[in-house]
Amino acid sequence: HGEADPYMHIPVTQDVALRHGGGTNVHMGLGSQYANAKYKRRMSTGDRIAMEIRRALKAKQLHELVT
Repeated sequence: HGEADPYMHIPVTQDVALRHGGGTNVHMGLGSQYANAKYKRRMSTGDRIAMEIRRALKAKQLHELVT
């Protein structure tokens, strides 16, 4: 059949898994004692990350959070 077509497979992103620092699995829904103390309320890991992203966007500092 001749040479193979180098563009036969086009990569497609089907899923993105974001990772945060290890050791927080137990606190995913309840929040860690440190985050709860820092923000003076119970806060899940997802809520804390979302809040920190919003704050970084507002302060034009998103580059400090994203690699």
